[in-house]
This record gives sequence, C-alpha cells and structure tokens, in this order.
Amino acid sequence: MTVEKLSNALQGATKLSGQTEPSEQLGVISLILTLKWAYENSTASAIPEQAQWPNIMAAADEDPRRALEVARQALQYNKGEALGQILEILDVSRRLNSENLKHLVRYFDEKVRLYPNILEFPETAGEAYDQFLSWSAEQVGKTGGEFHTPRSVTDLLVRLTSPSRGHSVYDPFAGSGGMLLRARQYVSEADGAESALCLFGQEINRSTYALARLNLLLHGLGDASLALGNTLTDPRHVTDGRLLRFDRVITNPPMAMEFFDAGVQHREWMRYGVAKGRGKADLMNLQHVVGALKPTGVGAMIAPHGALFRGGVEGEIRRGIIEDGHVEAIIGIGANVFYGTAIPACVIVVRGTEAPRRGPRDEVLYINAEREVATGRTQNLLKPQHIERIVRTHESWSTISGFSRPVSISEIADNGFNLNIGRYIEALSREEPQIDVRATIAGGVPRAEVESKASRFRVFGIDVFQLFEPGRPGYLAFLTEGYRETANRIQHMAAAREREFKVASGKAWEDTAAALIDLAASDQVLMSRDRLMAQFSAPLAPFGLLDTDALAGAFASWWNEYHDDLRSLGHVGVRGLRVRRESADNLAAALERQSDEDLVISLGEGLLSKLEELVGAARYELTRSFLSWGNRYALSLWDLEKRREDASAHLQSRLREMGLTDPGYGS
Repeated sequence: MTVEKLSNALQGATKLSGQTEPSEQLGVISLILTLKWAYENSTASAIPEQAQWPNIMAAADEDPRRALEVARQALQYNKGEALGQILEILDVSRRLNSENLKHLVRYFDEKVRLYPNILEFPETAGEAYDQFLSWSAEQVGKTGGEFHTPRSVTDLLVRLTSPSRGHSVYDPFAGSGGMLLRARQYVSEADGAESALCLFGQEINRSTYALARLNLLLHGLGDASLALGNTLTDPRHVTDGRLLRFDRVITNPPMAMEFFDAGVQHREWMRYGVAKGRGKADLMNLQHVVGALKPTGVGAMIAPHGALFRGGVEGEIRRGIIEDGHVEAIIGIGANVFYGTAIPACVIVVRGTEAPRRGPRDEVLYINAEREVATGRTQNLLKPQHIERIVRTHESWSTISGFSRPVSISEIADNGFNLNIGRYIEALSREEPQIDVRATIAGGVPRAEVESKASRFRVFGIDVFQLFEPGRPGYLAFLTEGYRETANRIQHMAAAREREFKVASGKAWEDTAAALIDLAASDQVLMSRDRLMAQFSAPLAPFGLLDTDALAGAFASWWNEYHDDLRSLGHVGVRGLRVRRESADNLAAALERQSDEDLVISLGEGLLSKLEELVGAARYELTRSFLSWGNRYALSLWDLEKRREDASAHLQSRLREMGLTDPGYGS
C-alpha cells in the first residue's frame, strides 16, 4: 500500500459522509482511522475486546454510533498517553446519520488497510494522513489555514533553519503538526533514517490538537512533547520558571491572530514589550520565537506584511529585536499561497545571539520572492524550484537585482526600523525598456539595446548582429526579409546548440543514474540529494542556456515529484522501484525485460523533459525580444509620413483618371 493509494482512500471516505460539515467529516474519519490503526498495529490481546476491529464491524451493523463510541472509550483508558489524548477529544459526529456511519465503517474495512507488513514504508500511514489533512484544508477553505500549513511553506521554513541530528525543534502554533514532521523528515534524509530529533509544540484548539497528536503518532512520533493551551498567555514548555530554549523554532501563527494583554501570566518573559489591550499578535509571536531560542538557535516565522511596519508598541518591539541583532532575513512570499487567505505574507528569519550567521551581524538580507509562485486552480503554489532559489540566495547572501539585497541595520534605523520590503528592494519592471525617440522618428534599432541582449543570443550559438544590417551610427537596420521572418529563423539557428545541450543532459543523467544504482538499498540515496544535484548540474552550467538556479530548480522539482520512487530505491533497492512501477503502470512483462540500469535511467525522463521545456522557454525569450524590437522600431514616423505622401499621390492620380479634379477631394 503506497502513500498515494492510502491518501486517496481517505479522501474517498468523505464521499460517504453525506452533507456533514467538512470539519466534522475530518473528525469522524480521524476517529475511525485511529481505531483501525490501533487494532492492526497491535497484538489482539493488547486491545480491549470492544475496540477490536472485527467486533466493531459486527456491532456497527446494528448501531454504528454506539459501536464506535464504546470502542473509543474502551481504547482511551487502555492504551498509552498519546492515544488516550487523541480519543479523549475525537468523537462521533451527531450530525452523521447511522446509515452513513455504517457505510463509513464498511468502507474502512474494505479500503483502508494499515497492517505494517503491507505498507510500503514505516511512515506510510502517517504520510497518507498528512496528505489527507492538506487535501481537507483545501476543501474547507477559509478555516483550513487554522489547522494546516501548505507543505511547500513548511519545507521552506525547515530548509531556511536547517535542523540537524540531535536538535530540539519547537512549533509554538503547531496546528496539525506539519512543521514538526517536515523537520523530522529533513533530518532523516540529510543525516540518516535513525537520526534523533526532539520535537515540541503547543496548540490552542482542542480538535486541531487531536489531529496533530494523531498525525505524529501515525509517523511513529507518539512521544513528541505536544501541549494544549494558549502559547502567548500560558506557554506550557517551561522549566524552573523559565521558557525552555530550543535549537530551532519554526511556526506559522494564525494570520488574523489577536492578543489580549490581560491574560499574560509571565510578562517578565516578554523583554521587548507587551502590546496593551487588544491588538495584532504578530510581534508578540515573534518575540516568543526569539525568547524560545537557545543562544545558538535559529528560528523562522510566517507573518503578514503589517508586522514589518506597524508602529506603536509593535514598532518598539520590532526595534528592540533588530537592535539586538536577532533578525537575519526578511523574505516576501507571493499572494494566495496559504489556505483561507489571499494576502501575501513574509518569512522572518531570526537567530540567537551566538548563532553563526549567513552574513554579517549588522545586515539583514532581503529577498523579494513574491513572483516565485506558480498559479494554481484555487491558490498559488510555492514549488520546489522556487524554494530552491530562495534557499540558495539566503545561503549565499547574494545581491540579485530586483530579488535580493543585504541591507545594513543603520539603513533600517534611518527608516525608523520599518522593515517593509518595498523600501529596500525595487521590484523589476516587466515593461519594455524606455523607447528610443530618435529611432521612433528616423528608424533603426538602438545598438545599445541589442548589445544588452547579445550574451543571451550568444549562448544559443547566435550572433545577434547577424540578424540586422548596418544602419546609421549607433543604430542597426532590419534585414530586407522583414523582422518577422528573421524572428522565425531564431529557432532553427539555435537548434544545433540545443542538440548539444540535450546530448550533454542525457550523459549527465546517465552518470547520475549510475551513482543512484551504486547507492541503492541504503539511506545514502535520499542523503545524497544535494551532491547528486551538483553532479548533474556541473557539466550543463557552462553551456549558459540555463543558469545554476534554473538547473538546481529543475532538479529539485524532479526530486520532489519522484521522491517516493527514490525513497523506495533507497529502502529496498531496484526491486522496490520495480514493484512500484509494476503496481502503478501494470506493465509487469515490460518491466521484467528492462534491466536494473534501464529502469533507474527511466526515472530521469521527467527531469530531461523539464530541462527541454526550460530551454525552449529561454529560446522563446530571444524571439520575444527580437519581435519587441520590430514592434517598436520597424515602422518609423518618417516611414509613416512617406506612406501617407505616397497614398495621397496615388489617390490624386486615381481621381484625375476618373475626371474628378475638384481640389476638395485631395484635402
């Protein structure tokens, strides 16, 4: 049973729940999943008789609501603390009628199988449930963001903070536990499957807390320290009257979260100030993140843009955090990425006072990644290639026009500690460069404009100046064939260089596939992601058709898409990959004839296709640039005047031929 099949089965269960509210569907499906998982992952003697799945099935034929409730109570007081806390909160929706409940129980019996020996990976049940939570968050709309953060956003925060073996990781607004799970997955894939990581979290909503507990339990993390309560007014991770400190703090607080100062029990922990009365909680949340970091710790928090510039007490809190050198980076994220809200948000990366930094302590790196999204059907998507570019820019502390810039704290101070991204990075305009007035009047293409694009044409094997004729000083002229015909020839002129790149890409992938085969049946497959990315990209970067960000992004996107195939290759070797493909495609005979080497090489078809698309898009930009020159400069004002004069002369001639010589006709 693969993650995809099990997740689809859980989604299918929602169709049997009638007109019940999505949140109630989620609760009852989670309850039945818990009961079935507990039975199929324990010896029968360890489960109370009323909670054993065959007995639930038998009792459900007569009274499914009572059968589930009796099983819930029996198991709640008989198993461990984590399972007991889940079952204490989950219950059977009163709005779900008995017939629908009966169908649900039968559906789980037939479609949802959770025995460890039939699951592809140890975490298959957990990952399928986490995907189901993501899907559910999309379905419920506005309230989805209250319990689940898009996986791509959690991946970004984990990559920016880079936890490692032995670290403690804390999410003060844990939702359904996705941040903690992504941190654990990142460490296990970077340092090995058995890498230890101590997980902590707190969640205020009881129902969401139960979902998080179940999510962690299904991933084998029932011992994670997850608390129920208000993080700001009553933090639960405390020792000796002080907040616990963590190596990593990653979180996505509710976007519209408010703060009431009257409920604060430990004002002494809020050293930068406390907002009075009722107001936005963003800076209080950030203060909590900073306060929960070890001196060597790193944190990342999602916040609305208002947190970057609002004044009053919030401004004073922000100033104190900046002056103490905690803020390392501000990263703008595109609009409509989160469930339930279309507003753009940002990531604030902070560090403890002794933590090594990516750049100088007296600088803050700004990254404007608002365009690093792909448009989806209902919301925009932060894809692996976008994450890769953001993370690589953060790691290199790069200055990229219109995208990133290190800003000194003194400059921020001069701006009143306003962190608004637009103050420090001017977005690149997508408009055409300013038109050359002389060319508009007299014709010709400004040579300077062509020279500015010459290097991009050159990497495709094209001398852009051969697409023009010499013109007057400082200008070029279009060929007599017309600029559109010339533009049509660009694809043919680039073909030879593109073929060279395609051959090199195929060879680079074959070498990468050989490395994967050598790593098969070991943790090293997933642990070698960055090394394999560098190996694949190294021989292709010198071509210049795609820059290093584009190559890395394509590889990251492919790796994410084929992650479970690669994981299976590492888990059991090529045999695991063969079984996955046979199950997915029902091509047993064809796979039997395919060698191990050819089977692994076939994984790269998607990667090579991505590169081909990117190269085609880059070449199209050349054609678009050339057509733009034609649209702006092919027809000058002098040409228009000449055409007008010619047309007028022709009209006068025709009028004379027709005997119409009245001077008024020519006016």
